[in-house]
Amino acid sequence: MEARLDYRVRALIDASSSLKGVGVDPWSIRALLSPYDYESIVYEGVKHPRVTVWGVGGGEWGRLNTGSAVAAAGGLLVARAGRGFRVEAGGVKHYASKVAVASAPGAAVVAFYVNRYSSIAYSTPLASGVIEEAYRGEPAACSIGYRLATCVFRDGRSLLVAEGRLLEVGVPVEAVALHEGKAIVESGGWLLEVDGNGFKPLVKARGVFAGLTGCSLLLNTGGRLSVLDGASLTPLMDAVDGSASGHGDVIVVDKGVALEIHESTGVLKASIPKTPEARCWATPAGVLCCRRAFCGLVEPGVEAVRLEPVVNGVRAVRLESTVPVWVNGEPVGESRIIRVDGGVLKPAVIRVEARHLLGDIVLEAVAPGVKPSVTGEAVAWVSETGHSCGGIGVLEVRVEHGELPPGVSLYATVDGRRLRVDRVLEACIQRPVHEVVVEAVDDSGGSVEVARIPVETVEARTPRLGYRVIEEGEGPLVLIETDAVVERALACNRNGCTPVKPVKHGDGYVVKPPGGRLPEYIIVKLSWMGFKRLEKISLDEEQGRRRG
Repeated sequence: MEARLDYRVRALIDASSSLKGVGVDPWSIRALLSPYDYESIVYEGVKHPRVTVWGVGGGEWGRLNTGSAVAAAGGLLVARAGRGFRVEAGGVKHYASKVAVASAPGAAVVAFYVNRYSSIAYSTPLASGVIEEAYRGEPAACSIGYRLATCVFRDGRSLLVAEGRLLEVGVPVEAVALHEGKAIVESGGWLLEVDGNGFKPLVKARGVFAGLTGCSLLLNTGGRLSVLDGASLTPLMDAVDGSASGHGDVIVVDKGVALEIHESTGVLKASIPKTPEARCWATPAGVLCCRRAFCGLVEPGVEAVRLEPVVNGVRAVRLESTVPVWVNGEPVGESRIIRVDGGVLKPAVIRVEARHLLGDIVLEAVAPGVKPSVTGEAVAWVSETGHSCGGIGVLEVRVEHGELPPGVSLYATVDGRRLRVDRVLEACIQRPVHEVVVEAVDDSGGSVEVARIPVETVEARTPRLGYRVIEEGEGPLVLIETDAVVERALACNRNGCTPVKPVKHGDGYVVKPPGGRLPEYIIVKLSWMGFKRLEKISLDEEQGRRRG
């Protein structure tokens, strides 16, 4: 079976080994693009170096234990402490009576008030630091935009924090973006441009940074993606039902169940189905999509994921993919053999659920049953007098087969009994057997008939039996000549029988008649090949007579 996907992955950013190294399941957390620089990938709940599509910076990985933190990012932590707050920045703890905090994935800024002055601590993917006694007054609110942060104070004035530099402006503002050395902020429903010479109104609007196209800013403004070019704000496209971002000549609209890729003019180039669990953005490197802890640069295209059975005596399938996929949380690579539970003897439909960057797929493959090649022969040794096993005889089955698949055994049905057989089987039989059915049975309990072996029935021959009288000084001895085992013997005449002990002697057995006189006949119980029978040996005047 083959599933086709409408995208290809140009580069995969996989930090799973680093996450597992600190005890974090990569499928239990989220990776997000930092809105502060639109380049850094941030793993929620994890302290880590800067990660971008171009590589991983130096630094340690570890769990981020925020506890009761108000905000945390990088080396900055803000937490409650009694009636006040504790601010940890750069390894130094500060205690403040009041704070104003803003945070976004990968970035945080806090203005904390101590002894009539507010200091500002910040942490971003690009830098971190503390500006001591940055403003005389209590903080009221802070905000974070693209490469820009702002803090507003009780007196209505604001400080802009841009890569460690401060710029004061006399009105309350919220950060939008830092672009070409100028800060774009929002105040009172107006977009303002701020530089060292002051500020000037641009256009009456509210907006959130959504990327860059050429030398202009892209802003999300009330459900529309608009272009801010100087003092002109031009609506570009409707984005009310999705999250829009853009860079260069590419615009991305993440609609949850679909990824739309547009040209910079707003013309739709591709619409790719996806899971709402995956998030996508336009970045300087291309279209970045992240699902859980896995991120990749994607582009429209046609790729395939294939599933086919493996025919080698095991229940397994081969999964091949030209895009990154995961099965049971583990990466597959270009090709992987996946073993599944179940028997191998009968055909079965194997289902594999695979995750990819933008969704899930379920593939099915029909695995053919495996039938081992088995041949054999069987002989039943029987006798009308029965066998010591309690039946009429013994069945001997010999089978020949190649290497059996793992978990598969052979069983022969004999007299209604299912008996395991490897190469040779001996079984007691109660009635004549004409055919032995051999089945292969796997560890799931599935079975398949692999051979029907005809049975050759052989009557067990009568053992050789004769006698010879040996004269001894104490009286005659009777040598019973036989190739069977003499288990018991009785010396008999018209007055009855007397037990005598057979003693092994050469190829036969010697018995000593009671009273030193030959009996009229001797009854012996013979055993050979498991068969038993009683025989009567008549003694006449011709000593040395033999029978058999």
